[in-house]
Amino acid sequence: MDDSETIEQAVQQAVQQAVQQAKKQAVQQAKKQAMAQIMDSKSEITLGLLNAVEENESLSQRSMAQELGIEKRRISDVPPQTEWRLSKQSIPGHNI
Repeated sequence: MDDSETIEQAVQQAVQQAVQQAKKQAVQQAKKQAMAQIMDSKSEITLGLLNAVEENESLSQRSMAQELGIEKRRISDVPPQTEWRLSKQSIPGHNI
């Protein structure tokens, strides 16, 4: 193997590493942007709910959840844990 082949292999390897690094950075940036959009959406929803409660003090977490088709379910007995989920009735095409 002569010097020109060695140099060409080294250049090809450097290019491959640069491309892999660029792909990795692009994926990381895309993930950051997606998370920012999700956080913006969650913030908008939270602000909307807070504004609704501000306008109508008779609203509660449970009454809003019921209106939105969300229910609170127990997911564990030990320790007692619950989570909010879409109710089966609120899922289009789901028959109970």
